[in-house]
Amino acid sequence: MGLASAVIGLLGLVILTDAVTLVIIVENTQRDKCNTNCGCPSQRWYHVPRSFLNNDKNTLVLFEEIGGNPKNISFQTVTAETICAQVEEGALLELSCQGGKTITQIQFASFGNPEGKCGSFKKGTWEATDGQSTVEAACIGKSSCGFTVTKEAFGVTFSLMKVDDGVARLAIQATC
Repeated sequence: MGLASAVIGLLGLVILTDAVTLVIIVENTQRDKCNTNCGCPSQRWYHVPRSFLNNDKNTLVLFEEIGGNPKNISFQTVTAETICAQVEEGALLELSCQGGKTITQIQFASFGNPEGKCGSFKKGTWEATDGQSTVEAACIGKSSCGFTVTKEAFGVTFSLMKVDDGVARLAIQATC
């Protein structure tokens, strides 16, 4: 028996949604091999990052080794509460919250040479003193905000040669 035949023989359910075809494979296990949570899924949440999804059709395969009822699977779109951006000087920065939410807090904003990524941004060796207040003034209380990132917008009146490559960056982490 080929792999395709074996997989088809184990299929419990195929769910079609707008963007994802969900194939759940339930292995036929003997009850005497089950020690805990018999008949329940081995995992409660399956997180599928948006970056993994194509704009057209997608197929997601879940292999459920212990058993469980695949009819209880449902999809949920989760709205992000934390949004981040990192752009170089001269670029247009745009932030927006989903689901009608507004930007309530700027957790991090640094114009200079910030380091890290969303969730772990930190100040670099140099930054403009007006970074946080400039972003807060432009974005707090709005569902979206945007502006061109320039040294003048952040009160920098001298050369940016202090920045490693001479190009300043703005990193932001905000809460919706």
